[in-house]
Amino acid sequence: MALDRQRLIKVFKEECENLDSSNSEINDYKKELFKAVCDIIYQESLHQERATRIQQKVQDTISRLSEMVTE
Repeated sequence: MALDRQRLIKVFKEECENLDSSNSEINDYKKELFKAVCDIIYQESLHQERATRIQQKVQDTISRLSEMVTE
């Protein structure tokens, strides 16, 4: 399962890097988006291993990212 997560993160990172932009705000957003996806994948792995309460943690991550977009 860990390899699947690593592969998912690798593919997502490559796709984020392929988004070409000279706009620094978009580049900052791409970094934050990548961190958010990694955080969600990590929270999902914890949820599978320990049955953590994932819904609120994922919502917090999404809210943090949406704040960046609306600024």
